[in-house]
Amino acid sequence: MVKFHSDREPIRILLYLALISHALSEVIEQVSFAAANGRAQTIKFITANHMNYVGAHGAVRVRCESRDTEGVFSMGIVDLLNGQQRIWSEVLHEDGPDYIHCEFEWKSRGQRIEYDVYSGDGDHIQPIIHLWSLTEVGLFDQLPGGNYSEVINWSE
Repeated sequence: MVKFHSDREPIRILLYLALISHALSEVIEQVSFAAANGRAQTIKFITANHMNYVGAHGAVRVRCESRDTEGVFSMGIVDLLNGQQRIWSEVLHEDGPDYIHCEFEWKSRGQRIEYDVYSGDGDHIQPIIHLWSLTEVGLFDQLPGGNYSEVINWSE
């Protein structure tokens, strides 16, 4: 049984849940930009420049830009699915392998972007970006790490 300290506490909890729900809907709306546009897209991953490694339960911020819309994703342990994209990540740990895996999948386009990021010594995040189409395999593998911006183009 749940015990509340005051009569207002359940209302406060419901308000917090409503705010969290609204924030998640904003995130889902912002990350839908690639699926909504059928034209050729330019996606820019600025990974290492925007990585934030914070302690044992660190958080990672990844900025993903297209030429007409920008979405910013703060990665903790995230698992969202709305039919267009799935975002999943694993939090970096000091005492475990410094590893994060993120997935962006646009089912309507039949394409998927996935990248793994490793932190070699805790100071430098080494990104490895994989890009392939589910129908026509093209793979970018083992791109240079450190501070960089990599622009990936594809068309229908």
